[in-house]
Amino acid sequence: FLRRNSKAGSVDIRHHWMSKYILEACLVSYELAHIPPSKMAASSLLLSLKLHTPENEMKKLWNANLTYYSGYDLDSLKYTVARVADVVKDAHNSKLNAAYVKYSSESHQSIATSVNENPKSIEILNHLAKGNIH
Repeated sequence: FLRRNSKAGSVDIRHHWMSKYILEACLVSYELAHIPPSKMAASSLLLSLKLHTPENEMKKLWNANLTYYSGYDLDSLKYTVARVADVVKDAHNSKLNAAYVKYSSESHQSIATSVNENPKSIEILNHLAKGNIH
């Protein structure tokens, strides 16, 4: 699902890798176990796009092409994005932080540390985790 969405959105490799990190970090969250994998992939890509381009609004990031190919519009992703942001903002402090450790390595371009050490990214994650998605 993620590869299809990444191709539909013509995203670069860094967006795709960050989305993979987000998905893997969420695998250990029981709260997200009931959400379909296709919706998790779409939500992780949307969150990745927002973290890379914080100045853009979500409705601009999640374009018609992504809506069509993922099968999800922005409104249907809001709840999941908020829950995913909540997991990712605390991934580095979690006992189950294997995804954070994996994606902090140079072989994975230090994607995880770029999220958790960037004040703007932390601000966005905290904002989204509270359900403030627009």
